[in-house]
Amino acid sequence: MTDTDRKRTVAVPLTLILALATAAGAGYAIWKWQDRAWGARLAAAEEKAAGEQAQLRQEAESWAGAVARRSAIGTFRGFLAGINPALLAERRESLELAAVGLLRVAGVTALHVLRPDGSVLYSSDGKYATTGQADDRAAWALAASELSEREAATPGVVEVAAPVIEGGKVLAIVWLAYRPDVVRDAVRPASFRQPAPAAEAPGALPPASGGAPPAAPSSAPESGA
Repeated sequence: MTDTDRKRTVAVPLTLILALATAAGAGYAIWKWQDRAWGARLAAAEEKAAGEQAQLRQEAESWAGAVARRSAIGTFRGFLAGINPALLAERRESLELAAVGLLRVAGVTALHVLRPDGSVLYSSDGKYATTGQADDRAAWALAASELSEREAATPGVVEVAAPVIEGGKVLAIVWLAYRPDVVRDAVRPASFRQPAPAAEAPGALPPASGGAPPAAPSSAPESGA
């Protein structure tokens, strides 16, 4: 075998090896490109799914908030109608029983039933129950001519006030404070509820308003019973 033949014999395998290496390199490059492309698509899909999930969560929370408000206002209106006979007959004991029952509803933090002149028929606030007279904090509620709502001084608390009217006469003003987040959680299915917040004794007016610690409901003598 001549030197030329030997060179040709060696050149063929080297050419084949180079061709295979080139093909392998090209295949690896294509695979890496496809891998990056799939990774980008996967990241985009995950980002889109996260955005859709956040939007759905926001819409669900908004819906739950609306349901909670309707539930709270419905309970409040029911209480207004329920105490009408007790107010007409001046049955203080019946009024107190109804008020204590409402205070046991999840989310209710304070309840006051006042005469138009500010005298207290029932209050879950210690100071009001002791003095028998509302102070300046009740001015907003006493001015309510229809159902009114506002954000309380205490974060996360909403106040509602409305008159109880019979025959064109205002018998009383009911002033309620409640936590929408607690009411919202109560109307959620059990599997979607948030961990329960720290226990909070209902009754007192918002601390930011200078309310005294909660005390037992007023037990003033019956008036006209």
